[in-house]
Amino acid sequence: MAKSALDVQIDNRETFAMIENLIRKLDRPEPLLKIIGKYIQAMTSKMFAPGSRPDRNAVRGEKWPPLKMSTIFKKRLMHKKGKLTGNSPDKPLVETGALRDDLMSPKSINILNKGLIYGTDRKSKNGFLYPAIHEMGGSKIPQRRWLFLTNDDLNQICNTTKQWIESITTTRI
Repeated sequence: MAKSALDVQIDNRETFAMIENLIRKLDRPEPLLKIIGKYIQAMTSKMFAPGSRPDRNAVRGEKWPPLKMSTIFKKRLMHKKGKLTGNSPDKPLVETGALRDDLMSPKSINILNKGLIYGTDRKSKNGFLYPAIHEMGGSKIPQRRWLFLTNDDLNQICNTTKQWIESITTTRI
């Protein structure tokens, strides 16, 4: 009975190169983070969109407290003097439009190595942070959240992430 020998050699270079490429892409998720940042910005823009009135009808599930009459009178006066932008001086969170403009600017999305920051550090004439005071409320200003993610938003972000991972795992080197 003759003995036979089998010598199998496997060249794993291509497989290892594909794995290294995948790890590199997963380690640098900037393209995914840009997509997510733009999505969050688009959802936030709905709070400020023309015709959108979170103080009258819930927008994205949020209903804001109405403006005080003193604030409405002040804003109407500013509007008459041309110091107030837009057609709706009674609309909360839009006095000069600076906060809205900052949030819709590309500069409002800051991509980090492993995450992103969305927002602005816009300050009032008195030095308080507009975004924070409106998001959390204060002693004289009621909470009017503009930055939040709904369950639908989170599901959309999860689906986008899944699609991105699938796209990089099916791409050849």
